[in-house]
Amino acid sequence: MKIEYINRYHQLRYFYQKNDYWYFDVNGDRHVGASINDDGSLYHVDPSGGPYVSVKTNLNKLHKNLPNATVKAIEWDSEEGAYKLTI
Repeated sequence: MKIEYINRYHQLRYFYQKNDYWYFDVNGDRHVGASINDDGSLYHVDPSGGPYVSVKTNLNKLHKNLPNATVKAIEWDSEEGAYKLTI
């Protein structure tokens, strides 16, 4: 089941769980800001209009139906076409 998130520009974003991971689908947005850690891993992703998701973000603060869990790592999953969130 995908959890819909409507950002400040009224665009849909999606969160969904698959196996042991949560995924953040920016719904085709090509304007995604990002920063990286010193080791080259992603620290945050911020699609146009949000939501901003970073390492240390509590997902439940973004949406009440997301788990009360903190993001520990973010990576792009090309097979899913979404950002994989390790919590």
